[in-house]
Parts: sequence; C-alpha cells; structure tokens
Amino acid sequence: MPKLPPEAGKIALLCASGIAASACPAVLPAIGVTVIRALAPNIASDVLINLRYREIRSHFKPVHPGDLNMHLANLLHDSSLRALDLLESLYKEKIDKDYSGRLARVGKEALKIASTRLQEIRKTLKSFAPDKKNADKFLGQLSEQEADPWMEVLPETPDKPLNNFIKEHLPGLLNTAFKDALTDPKNERAWKQLQFLLMQDSQAQLAGQGEVLLKIQEALESPEKVAGIFDKTLRQSLDTLLADTRDLKKGQQQILEEVRKQKGPVIPESGILTAIPRMNDKLIGREATLEKLHKALQQDDHAVCLVNGMGGIGKTSVAMEYMHRYGPAYPFRAWVTQTGDFAESLLQHPLLLKYLNIDPQGDTANNARLILGTLAGLGDSGLLVIDNAEKDVEYYRKDLPPNWKVLLTSREDLGFRNTIPLDFLAEADALALFFTHYEYDKDREAATRLIAELGYHTLTIELLAKTAQKLRIRTLEELIALFEEKGLKIGRKARVRTGHSAEQEIERLFPYLLRIFDLGDLAEDAEKARLLQVFALFPSLFTPFEVITDLLELQEVEEKDDLRDQLDQLVDSGWLLREDGEADDGYKMHKVIQEVVLEKLPVEAVAFSGLITGIKNLIEYSNIDTTHLLSEKLAWLPWAEQLVEYFKNCELDAMIALFDRLGYLKENLGEYQEAAALDEKALALCIQIHGEDHASVSTYQSNLGNVYRNLGDYEKARDLLEKALDSALRNFGELHPSVAISQSNLALVYGNLGEYEKARDLLEKALDSDLRSFGELHPSVAIRQSNLANVYGDLGDYEKARDLLESALDSALRNFGELHPKLAIRRNNLALVYHALQKYQSAAHEFTLALEIIGKSLGKDHPHFTIIEKSLHASIQEGAESGDAEMMKLKKEMGL
Repeated sequence: MPKLPPEAGKIALLCASGIAASACPAVLPAIGVTVIRALAPNIASDVLINLRYREIRSHFKPVHPGDLNMHLANLLHDSSLRALDLLESLYKEKIDKDYSGRLARVGKEALKIASTRLQEIRKTLKSFAPDKKNADKFLGQLSEQEADPWMEVLPETPDKPLNNFIKEHLPGLLNTAFKDALTDPKNERAWKQLQFLLMQDSQAQLAGQGEVLLKIQEALESPEKVAGIFDKTLRQSLDTLLADTRDLKKGQQQILEEVRKQKGPVIPESGILTAIPRMNDKLIGREATLEKLHKALQQDDHAVCLVNGMGGIGKTSVAMEYMHRYGPAYPFRAWVTQTGDFAESLLQHPLLLKYLNIDPQGDTANNARLILGTLAGLGDSGLLVIDNAEKDVEYYRKDLPPNWKVLLTSREDLGFRNTIPLDFLAEADALALFFTHYEYDKDREAATRLIAELGYHTLTIELLAKTAQKLRIRTLEELIALFEEKGLKIGRKARVRTGHSAEQEIERLFPYLLRIFDLGDLAEDAEKARLLQVFALFPSLFTPFEVITDLLELQEVEEKDDLRDQLDQLVDSGWLLREDGEADDGYKMHKVIQEVVLEKLPVEAVAFSGLITGIKNLIEYSNIDTTHLLSEKLAWLPWAEQLVEYFKNCELDAMIALFDRLGYLKENLGEYQEAAALDEKALALCIQIHGEDHASVSTYQSNLGNVYRNLGDYEKARDLLEKALDSALRNFGELHPSVAISQSNLALVYGNLGEYEKARDLLEKALDSDLRSFGELHPSVAIRQSNLANVYGDLGDYEKARDLLESALDSALRNFGELHPKLAIRRNNLALVYHALQKYQSAAHEFTLALEIIGKSLGKDHPHFTIIEKSLHASIQEGAESGDAEMMKLKKEMGL
C-alpha cells in the first residue's frame, strides 16, 4: 500500500488520530480518544448518554486486534467519504444561494472547480480503501502523522472561498458524517467498540481527577476554609460542578458494573491464570542472573526479556524461580510452555480459557491474539512467562499485552532487545550443585575434574550427582573409574570451556549423558525402561499422574502405588521432573534427556499401540455433542502431535485413528491445511494397510472431503465424496447409516456448487434411509430434515422446507427437551422460513422462543443471541411495514 499523500486523506487523519490509536493500544501509538472529543464532541457525549447495552453486549469480549483495525479503518474511510459528500452538497446550496440570477454562470464555474477538487480528494481516499490485509498499515500511517489545527492541516485549493468554507464547516460535518456512518450495519462492530472505549476513557478521566475533586469537596464542606477565598457565585459553580461530577461518576460506575456482569473474564482471587510449575530443587549459581532479569523487567511498563541458552543449561529453572520469588507482586500471573506452534500452545491451557471466558472458534492465530488482547484488557499489570519459546513467537510480538511483563526462555536468539544469555555455571557454583545432590565423598579435587569434563553443564552435573547418590557410589575416584571403564577418559586437570556452539557443546556432552544412563543400569530394569520410553514419547510437559495411569491401563490400587514408586525413583535419579503440591501431581522429562532415552531405548510403535489409542481418546471431539468442550481437548494436542511426529511412517491401525482424530480437531480449530494433511495421511495409510476396497476407506474419504469443502475446494471435495459414497454403497448397501452420512456430506458440497437438485435428491435418499434405520424421532433424522429443508429453501420451496423443519423441531423437543440449544437452532431455522413465507407473527413467535432458550441455556451474551435478536427485529419491522396490526403493536412496544 503506497504512502498516504499529503494533499489527500487529511480528513481521515483527523478522525483516525483519536479513534484508531485509542482502540488499538497494543498495535498503534496511544494518542487517545481526546482527539475524538475535539473533532466530534457531539459523538462523544451522545455515546455516553445513550449507551445501547443490548447492542454492544456481544462485544464485551475483547476483539482480535487485526479484525478491530479492519473495522475501524473502514469506519474512518466511510466517515471521510460521507463528510466529503455532505460538504459538496452544502457547498452547492451555498453557491446556488450566492450566485443566482445574472451570476448563475459564475456560480456554475465555481461549483465545477469545487467539485473537481473534492472529486480528486474523494478519488484518492477511495484508492486507499482498507481491507483485512492492509488495515494495520492504513491506520499506522494515519497515526504516525500529526493532527495539526484545522487551518494548518487542510490543503489549499485553487478556490479560496472553498478553502474558507471547508475550514468553517468541516468540523460539524465530520460529526454528522460519523453519526451517519455509525448507523450503517457494516460499521456495527466498530460502533460497539467505540462506545466501550469512550466509556472507559471517560471513567479514566474521572479517576484521574479524583485528587482535585477531593480538594474541592473538602473546601465546600468546610465553610470557614472557603470564606475569603471564593465568592458566592464561584462557590455555587463549584458546588454544581462537584454534584455533576459525582452523578457522572456514579452513572459511569453503574455502566462499568453492567459491562462486567454481561461478559468478560472471571479471574480467581489469586490472579494465577494457569498452572505454575514448582521448583523441586534449590536454584544454585543464578542469583546475579535473577537480579539482572528483575532489573530488565522493571525498567519500563512494557518490558519483554529473553533468557537465552542451550538445552539443559537451566533457563526454565531461572524462570520458575523468578515466578515464585517475584510473581506474588503481580496482580496476574500466567505460564505458557511452547510446544510447537505458539498460538496452539496458548490454546492448550483450559484454565486460562476458562478464566478469560474464551471459547476458541475458527482460526488459531486469531484466537491467540484474542487471548493476548484479553490479558491486556484486564487492566492491571501481570507477569507472563513463555517457556521454550520458538521463532514464531516473533509474529505475535506486537500482540503481547503492553501492560504486562513478559519473560521468555529459548534456545534461540529471538531478536529481543533485552536478552540475557545464560552461560555455563562458574566452577564454584558447579561444585555446589554437585555436592547438593551427592553426599558420600567431598573430594573437591576429584569433583572439579568431573565437572570440568562435563563443561559445567547444569543438567549433566545434576544428573550425574543424583545417579551416583542413588547408586551409593562411595568415592568420586570410584565414579571416575566407572566412567573410564565405559571408554571416557576423565582429564586430570580442570580445563576451561572452549568456544563451542550450543549444538556442538550438547553433542560433546552427549556421550557423557549416555554413560550416566548406563551407570544406572536403566535398560536392565524393564519397568523403568518402559516408563522412560513413555515419557520420551510425551512432550516435555507435566502429565498428571491419573492420566498416566489411564494411558497405561492401570486399574488396581496396588498397580497405581507401584507406578508412583517407580516414577518417584526416576525423579530421585534425575531422569524425570515432578510437579509437587497439587492433588494430581504431574511428571515430565527434559528434552535433552528424551534424546538420550530414545538413543538408548528405541521405541516400536506396535509396543505402544494402547498408548496411541489412549491419546486418541483424549482428543476425541464431537462438535454436535454439548458434553465435549473444545478447550479440554486442545490441552492434549501436544501429546497427539508428538506421537504423530514419532510414528508418522508406522503402518498401524492405531495411528490411522490418531491421524484422523487429530485432523478433525484441527478442522474445528479452522486449521484446514493441517487437517487436510492429517486426513490425507489417514486415508493413504488405510489404503496402504487394507487396500482401496476396505470398508473404512469411505469414512476417511468422507472426512477428507469435508475438509476440502471447508477449504473451498468444492470440486476436489465432490470427487472424493463421490468416491466415498460409491465405496460405502459397495461395502454396506443402500440402507446402511454410513451411506446416509456419505450422501448427506456430498449433498452439502452439491449445495455449495449450486447444484441444488442433486443435493435435494441425495438428501431425500439419506432421509429415507435414516427413517428406515432409526425411526422418525431419531436425532440423525432431524439433521437430515434440517439439511434438506435448507436445500428446499435454496430452491424457493418454502412450504416443503417449513414442513420438514416443523418435524425436525418436534423431534428435537422429544429428544432434548425445551431448553436444549438444539431447540434454538431448530426454532431459528423454522422462523427464517416463516419469515420468507411472510408469516411474520409465526416467525416472531419462533424467534422469541429461540431467544429464550439461548438466554437460559447459553446466556444472553452468547453470539447466537445477538444474531437471532436481529432476525426477530427484522421480522417485526417487515411485518409492521406490511400492515400487520400485531407486528405494528409489537414494534411500538419494543421501541423499534
């Protein structure tokens, strides 16, 4: 997008400088809504007087900044064009009035010049029409420029009368243009956000005046102090000011309370928004790092600091110690461990989603920005730790909550200005760490030789010390001898570390880690070896003990107790980490140790098919089953993704199911490309193992076809779903339920392609099949009826659509009861058909019942409530305009 030229776009600039910046503080410079008050004062006052709660309720949940920018940019663009139209119309009236009679010809020439100039500005503005891709840049360019006084900002034109006219009338016209634009449905989201922002700004201004008001109040309440200072008139003015301010503050406090009740985060008193890892051991040798880190995070309001270092050096331990030492000083705290994609990692915290009142829908990146924006919207500062951050976190740098302190740890240099490299331990600290975990022999000279050989690497030193202690090795010379028996010569002199890269250093230390593994004879203990393999297959995240027992299919109390003992022994030896202090303790393995275990104990997929199936069950999701919460399933994505990475080429039925279910979960997250790749893998693997004629092939073809449909590749979806239907017919026969599902899926694609007759024919067959298989009251029958009704609606056959939807509604009433959300969907669809049939009273009745259901079951702040409410209002309006007396009465009662 080219740079906004100086001779055009000034009108948008003057509007944008206040609204855009204040609405998007995390994205743009915070100029503030005071500019709006200066440019369009009536707008600000009207908003505060006439806040429309019912209309803005759905917007109380924070908006993804990218979407908000797009809405605001379009609002500014629209308002500017409207202001130009109003200006031209008003100027024409002036010309007609000033140049009448003999001067009409002069007037036409003046109007022509003015119209040409205004058209040039209008054309330039239109060329900068913002969309989702360029909205940030559009607003950014505007916010970078200065909002000079009117006389200096507006460009001169060849017509001086026009210049003067613009400068005189544009402020009022901008105010009018804003009002006009804000009533347009396309600007509704920007309008709602603007109301909320102005309300917050007004409240903030009042809070900032608290000290001054207190002094005025004290003066007015103490007449003896006022005597000789204020005359009677001034005192009356101050008294009025104080009373008005109190009333305004009280009213706005009520507004804010209502906002909080309607929708928003429900934060625990502790302010802890996620599980916080607990330190198992004392942190040694990092005091200077902690002090430097704390100083870096306190240097400004929005401080981001990266702790950078190689694997196993102690980055996470430093972050944990900082969180526990300094975290209580922050009103809010959250800990996110990145495992792959940063956006997905944010979504894998059910508690965080619960507290922030966020139900993930659609695009993962948008959901991630929504989470970060909601954190910023909490108001007070917080501490956010992003452990094991990867490169893609840089894409969200501008979205990190600006009022929070953000601490990242990473093996990579992420380009943050505040980066603290975490180096190897100093010799004295390394010795202290070693002797903290090994107590039999205090030979410092021998210990120095050992830790020098290990390069003062934190994890390796700790692991060796714990292993030696567990094995009760009495002397360090004995430990050195054991190393040398394994072919590793321990140097006689302490050597300083060379300038190896982090990768080279880990590679150099890897043989020592392997020998430490051998020292513990872990491969000889079958139970411990299998547990180590299990945790090497898991992500480096804490897995709750109860989940581990379920995955290992342990039922008896004695089996669980034995497992606990085995896990705790591995913790004592340093091979696992334990999260203590909660009712359901968790265990995990460090990434570096995972590499060691997989090297020493290679895993075979067939030996872990039960584990694979267990993880598949954890992510099993149905978007039509209200007992399935997407946030709970997302928590187990890292486990599923880790197994898929390890066993991606294994020919195993359990892996086919895992690919398929993971693909379905990705599809519900709106990650259709990833879903397609996973479904393609499931289908290819099924064909590879069982052949193209296997009955399961049609299922995986259908699933993949549905993803292609979501990707908008209808032709590809159609071809695959036609194959799926043909396969299902061959394997099951015409009346099997699987065939009805294939027919229904294919019909939806035909509908997308505009082939409504084909869609109708397939859905009629699917409906007939389900009626034969399940009877007319089965939920599947109602789904087929609803889909078929939609096609009849597309074909304009509203009577048939009505009959089917009435049957589907009756079925839903019998199966789910009066208040189930499915009833709201059925009633809403039926109401839409009644509306199309111009049966406005019936439509209004069904819309009203649907609203009651949504309000009672999901809450009035649910998005569906707003959608249905608008449909109800539209039916009442059209019914009233058609002369329906009942609708006219209802319209008046509702104030529409």
